[in-house]
Amino acid sequence: MLPTLSQHGDCVLVSPLPYWSPFNESHKHNNRPKRGDVVVATSPMDSKQTVCKRILGIEGDLIEIEPRRGGQRKWIDNSGIGFMVDIPQDVDLEFSESDKDKHILPENLTKPRRNGEGQYIKIPKGHVWLVGDNLSNSTDSRKYGPVPVAMVKGKVLARIWPNPTWIENNVKEID
Repeated sequence: MLPTLSQHGDCVLVSPLPYWSPFNESHKHNNRPKRGDVVVATSPMDSKQTVCKRILGIEGDLIEIEPRRGGQRKWIDNSGIGFMVDIPQDVDLEFSESDKDKHILPENLTKPRRNGEGQYIKIPKGHVWLVGDNLSNSTDSRKYGPVPVAMVKGKVLARIWPNPTWIENNVKEID
C-alpha cells in the first residue's frame, strides 16, 4: 500500500463498525464499503492471511483491469459517473515493435501495453474490486478478481505507529 502505508509494518486502527452493525438491518444499504476506502480483508489467495487494499470498485461498477490514464486510476459507476484516485506514475517508456530499427528519439517511444489494459469487468452484486496503491508491485483484484464483501473485515481508520495520521478516502469525481 505504498505510499499510503509503509512496507516496514505500520500499525493501523481497523474498525468493522463503518460497515457492520449487529443492531439493525440498515447496514445492508447505508454502510456498504465505498470507493476509495482502505480496508483489511481476508486474502482471496490464502484464507489464513489478511490483505490491506483500497476499494476501487463496488457492485455494478465497470472497471478497467489494467488502467493507464496519466497516473490516475479511473472507473465508471453504474450511473455513468466517472471517478478517479490519484496514483503516482512509474512506467518506463519502451520502443514499440514498429520502431525497433529507428533512432532513439522521444517521438519514437511509446508506453508498453499491459495485459488487461483496455479490458473491463463489471463488479458483481455483493463484491468489491481491491487494489494496492502501488500498482506496479501489488497482488490484488487484477490477479484474483472481484472479492466478496463478506471477506472485508473492516475499514482502516488511521495509522497509529509510526507517524500517526488519519487514513483518508481520496476519491474525486471526474467529468
